[in-house]
Amino acid sequence: MSKARLIGTVAGVSLAIGAGLAIWASQTLGAQGAWSPKGVASGHLDFIVAVVLLVGVALLIAGFIIALAAVAEAWSEAQREAREPAPDPARVPAEQPTHPRSAK
Repeated sequence: MSKARLIGTVAGVSLAIGAGLAIWASQTLGAQGAWSPKGVASGHLDFIVAVVLLVGVALLIAGFIIALAAVAEAWSEAQREAREPAPDPARVPAEQPTHPRSAK
């Protein structure tokens, strides 16, 4: 697995978990009426759900940053491969048989 794919996988997992946490916390706070001015003023904002919401948003932001790093790594890998010369087919040795019977 290339380095860019690994970084992209980490970004995808971070985005998925962050989105799930943020959506769950947002729905929970909405069900409690915490988004209305009356709900916040009356203290209905559950501290744990608010922390989960912040963690979810932080994971979303981190996921986007990691995704940008994956794109940058893929770009640098492509540039590196473009700079390397292609092997000359005339100079590449043919495969040698490895099995004793096939060598006869």
